[in-house]
Amino acid sequence: RFKPALAAELFITYFLGLDILQFAGLALIALGIIIEFRIPDKAVLLTGAVLSVIGTFTCGIDFGSKGFNSLFGLFLGTKIQGSSGGFFSFFHYFIFVAAGYVFGKYWKRCRDKKGFFVHLSPVCGIIGIICFVIEIRTGNGVAAAGNNLVSYYYLSFWDAIICFLNAIAFSGLYYWVFRAFPKWVTRASRVMSSNIGIVYFVHLILARWIIYVLLMTYLEVEITVNIVIMVALFLIVLSYIVARLYTGKKI
Repeated sequence: RFKPALAAELFITYFLGLDILQFAGLALIALGIIIEFRIPDKAVLLTGAVLSVIGTFTCGIDFGSKGFNSLFGLFLGTKIQGSSGGFFSFFHYFIFVAAGYVFGKYWKRCRDKKGFFVHLSPVCGIIGIICFVIEIRTGNGVAAAGNNLVSYYYLSFWDAIICFLNAIAFSGLYYWVFRAFPKWVTRASRVMSSNIGIVYFVHLILARWIIYVLLMTYLEVEITVNIVIMVALFLIVLSYIVARLYTGKKI
């Protein structure tokens, strides 16, 4: 039975509690500072690594209240219990921003991108897969986390390195697979990639509203694989349209 009070509470929760958007805001502020003061790439990478190491050893801190845990959880790994902890803390995930920022700058200067993928992607993929297999076999790390929210939201420095390796590996795979697609797919993907912030914003907000608030709470619909696929296709089309409109181009 539909409960207006519960629906309103969920609406407010999912509107204000979009866990990773807070980190995205902090990351954009940090990038602005880096660019404005022309901080050297080495310093950016070192800062990201140091914060990640600190974050690795500061998981589950409890400040004694939901408010303080949520506030400091934007930066550190506070206790996760219901809504009492933070998610995607700055210390744990800034390393991805730092590495992506520096990698992007050097990637633009890479003249032989094909050679880069041919030589580096297979090596990174093999190492990354082996590391994940070790985590699964030993029961440690994000690959073996299961329902362990701490391992998922508060990624360790070790797991961050593994993710970098796999990111390079999959980038190489995408590079080769993409060459087989028609040009209209390439053009569409470029529009979405160059406006990834808008695409991500649309997905993150509407996915939660549609699935949790509209379907599960209001309509009391059982979520199936087919429903998830339909919602995903709808969001892909919608985010593409929004991205085109944002760039001032015709749909």
